Amino acid sequence: MIDKGYRIVKDDPFSLTVEKPVENFAAVLLLSTNAGGPPVARVTYTVAQIDNGTRVVADMALISNAGMAFERRTDVSRGADSPMAQAFLDKIAAETQAKSSPKKVARR
Repeated sequence: MIDKGYRIVKDDPFSLTVEKPVENFAAVLLLSTNAGGPPVARVTYTVAQIDNGTRVVADMALISNAGMAFERRTDVSRGADSPMAQAFLDKIAAETQAKSSPKKVARR
């Protein structure tokens, strides 16, 4: 996410939150405020242990007045970028599974 221009704003053992300024002109126009300026895109990844492994959920939102007492959240988890977020999580899952599965040794 850092390579995509996000900065880490919160992390703990079970979640990671990253933000970056919104680049979409229409969203900036509609969601900017005098007090908070332009909105930020915020992605929060939550990690949960489940029976057969680990589940990671991404929550995507546009935040007006970010970091202020009157933050306003607009959910975009099912928006145009959600397939990209899912593909990103799927890629990480595949890489993790490939590293953790035992390697098969060919025998002669």
